[in-house]
Amino acid sequence: KQWYQRRVHGGLFHVVRCFESDDVVHVDDSVDPVRDLETITGELCAKDKVYVKKCRWEENEAVRKDPKYKLSECFVQTFDKAQELLDKGHPLGKATWTAAEIEMINLKMPGAITTKPIIYLLNISKKDFIRGRKQTP
Repeated sequence: KQWYQRRVHGGLFHVVRCFESDDVVHVDDSVDPVRDLETITGELCAKDKVYVKKCRWEENEAVRKDPKYKLSECFVQTFDKAQELLDKGHPLGKATWTAAEIEMINLKMPGAITTKPIIYLLNISKKDFIRGRKQTP
């Protein structure tokens, strides 16, 4: 349910921890913003893989129920490309798409999480902020 709720929004915020502290436990026992972003991206791609597969299945069911209905070449190519990208862990929003493919994505997989714009928020310590130290992934 949590992932579904994120699908209805127009964008994502990634909050990335960039400071060490004994008072704040990290799930991986170490602070590594790049690794953390890769982990989250992988999880989002995995959710989109399931979503894209479901969208494709629904279209195939529509074809099965109505033999007059055919899947367009653009549909097939767009979904194949999306599946290939997600299989490799690449977000859909970072790929190059034609205008027709973008239209197909907006029409047939509007809830794909990795197509949403992302704002990265870097969580640094107060001490690092005051010193002006940059810790960007």
